Amino acid sequence: MLLLIFSIAQGVTRWLANKSHRHLVLILGPVLLIGTATAQSSVLDAYIAEGVRSNLALKQENFANARQVEALREARGLFMPQVSFGATYTRAGGGRTIDLPLGDLLNPVYQTLNQMTASDQFPTLANQSEQFLPDDFHDTRVRLVQPLFNPDILFNYRAQQNMANASKAKREAYEQELVKEITVAYYQFLQTREALLIYQNSRELLEEVLRVNKKLVQRDKATPDAVYGVEYELSKLDQEETDAQKNHDLAVSYFNFLLNRDLNTSVMVDSVSWWELQYQPTTSLETQQGLALGSRKELSQLQSSIQATEQQLKINRFRALPTLNVVADLGYQGFGYSFDENQDYWLVQFGLNWDLFKGFQRKSQTRQTELRIAELKSQEEALEQQIQLQVQQAYLSLRAAEKSSEAAEAALKSVSSQFKVAKRRHEEAQLPYFQLLQVRTDLTLASLNQSITRCELLIRQVELQAALGTLNIPRS
Repeated sequence: MLLLIFSIAQGVTRWLANKSHRHLVLILGPVLLIGTATAQSSVLDAYIAEGVRSNLALKQENFANARQVEALREARGLFMPQVSFGATYTRAGGGRTIDLPLGDLLNPVYQTLNQMTASDQFPTLANQSEQFLPDDFHDTRVRLVQPLFNPDILFNYRAQQNMANASKAKREAYEQELVKEITVAYYQFLQTREALLIYQNSRELLEEVLRVNKKLVQRDKATPDAVYGVEYELSKLDQEETDAQKNHDLAVSYFNFLLNRDLNTSVMVDSVSWWELQYQPTTSLETQQGLALGSRKELSQLQSSIQATEQQLKINRFRALPTLNVVADLGYQGFGYSFDENQDYWLVQFGLNWDLFKGFQRKSQTRQTELRIAELKSQEEALEQQIQLQVQQAYLSLRAAEKSSEAAEAALKSVSSQFKVAKRRHEEAQLPYFQLLQVRTDLTLASLNQSITRCELLIRQVELQAALGTLNIPRS
């Protein structure tokens, strides 16, 4: 069964060289990312969740992503009708007028009619003069505007969708980086803490050697320089321990900085042995390089930006088409502010706008967008190569760290056995103190080296997972 899975992994890796099939990584990724994970630190998970929740830089990314989501909602709103209420009331005086000679035109006719009917039924009219500016006039209406055909709205909405995806991918990429930094900082904190414990154990050993040497001097089995030599070693240890304490304090401060806490806040140590917090990949380098191209959020961000720019290109091209919209008004209009059947009205208008020539602006805008797409695709190709290089470097560094850690473990085991023999021989006055001190120094250096290489191994494991884009992000 394992052979079958490995064969499938190899075949899919070669197939993923075709970019058009990369989306299958989302389906096959969990199968191909087979690894061996040991104990998981609940304390570290809690710290990571706290860092994701409180880190200031990540909060800024969250704000940027939320702002882009609101821009998408704004673009979606352009599809909907716009309804507005408007009212105007006009008072005016003076200005241009128009003379209406009603009296000159109708009075002779009215006089003739009065004579023919022997009555005063038809009155005498005066000439009229009306000003152009309306006085005591109002227009109160509700207006609805609905776009019927506007390619700009459609492609702008799609572009905003892609920009929202790019913003989300950017935030997720920063989350991955933050998780890596927090995890590495925690491992470095544990390493500096263990260094202090190593120096403490060395101090206990030296104090025991000092006690034995004093007894040997009292029994005339050793000279006083055996005591002075150990006291000198203790003074050197004081200096080394001071440096180790400084490194420990700096590690604590940096870890708290990533979690946006007070720099002097104490850091908890998990009950799980920290050297057991490991991840062991079992797939080949080529498989992991192919999978990284499908899971890295930086690449998803760039691909979404390319898609958004392609929508902008469509906007530039479709601007050669006309736009069509409808406007509907329902309200009241007339002299004197009143609302009755004599002033109510409705109005529907269809508007078409077609830019026939704009000085070759569209052509230039289209060319600029095409160049931008070509630039982004070039960046995508460079990013793919960079990701593959990062995976290779992390993979090879992890293998080298594994060998260094194994060598350090073997060296520590050997020198520990050597120190036990040397200490027993010294207590029996069969080994000079300076040889014992040399073995003790070798033991301290071997312990520190084993601690450092173990921390280096864990860091390289985290860096490989970060290069693959598969770091787990616990949520509180």
